[in-house]
Amino acid sequence: MSIKIVVFNNGDQVISDVKEVLIDEKCQAYQLIKPQKVYLNEIKKEFLTEENESDSIEMVLSAWVPLSKENEFYISMNSVISITEPIDDLVKIYKEKVGISDD
Repeated sequence: MSIKIVVFNNGDQVISDVKEVLIDEKCQAYQLIKPQKVYLNEIKKEFLTEENESDSIEMVLSAWVPLSKENEFYISMNSVISITEPIDDLVKIYKEKVGISDD
């Protein structure tokens, strides 16, 4: 399993198990398994206490294509700007949301 953040040309950020689709040993596309769109919500300062003062951003995940029956998608390489490693907290939230255990 390779959980990554995929950044698309339109600015969307999606966390997913990502696999390269190889044809003749060359990557031609990406397979996204259980993709979730990442939203960042800024928490207003007046709601923060001294204990969580530094926690000013909330990460929210939702289905990338919410009306699809599928949970695996193939995307073209030219629709992707970047693929990167997510922070540990985001991986934990993602695994909980899609039902992946660390066993």
